[in-house]
Amino acid sequence: MKKLTYALTLMLAFAISCTLNNKQEEAILPIEQESSNLRISETYCNIQQGLGIIKQGYHTNFSMITSGINSPISYRWSVIGGEITSSATGSSITVKVSSKSTKLTVRCIVEGDVPCGDEKTFDVESSGGNDGNPFTNVNLTINELISPCYPMGHPYARYEYSGSVPSGTSVTWSVNTGVIMLASGNQCHVKPTSVGGMTVKVTLSKNGYTKTFSKSTYTQSCSGGGLFPIK
Repeated sequence: MKKLTYALTLMLAFAISCTLNNKQEEAILPIEQESSNLRISETYCNIQQGLGIIKQGYHTNFSMITSGINSPISYRWSVIGGEITSSATGSSITVKVSSKSTKLTVRCIVEGDVPCGDEKTFDVESSGGNDGNPFTNVNLTINELISPCYPMGHPYARYEYSGSVPSGTSVTWSVNTGVIMLASGNQCHVKPTSVGGMTVKVTLSKNGYTKTFSKSTYTQSCSGGGLFPIK
């Protein structure tokens, strides 16, 4: 009789323990589900346009802004109506819009601890029939105002370009056998570093396009520097 009572007591204790465990699991499960749903609702992915205009033949930039994602593994970009001209696996890209597109669709998938993505479609501005290159009809001539010689003191060899450039154009001067002492607008001053051939270049940049003009000249030998005739 005592053995039977002991066995019944053990069975009753086991049943009560199982019931409590089940209730605890049922209580925990909704909390875990709520936490998971909350995490997903806090995840944020948004494509934003950066520099450049969305115009046929032009370059423009896009960036992916994220929130609620820990340690993004990678970014996967794709476009319709243009061509990605930069890396397609970073947080931002550069796109050249097709010369015939009227719409540009940009998509990005972020692979992290929580998946996230965004897709946007933009209207494309017409380029008026050209390829969007602002320098298509630009022609410059580089004029030598002061001839170079070596070694040369002040005033240095001087160059100036003639011709008009589109508004907002970045102008960069360079030389292969000399040092640019001053570069301002359409003029630059050059100090030659040796006797011999020298090439002076001016490069125009705008909207991802560049165009370079050059002038070849010859650096003669001179003694002590000083003034030189202006052409």
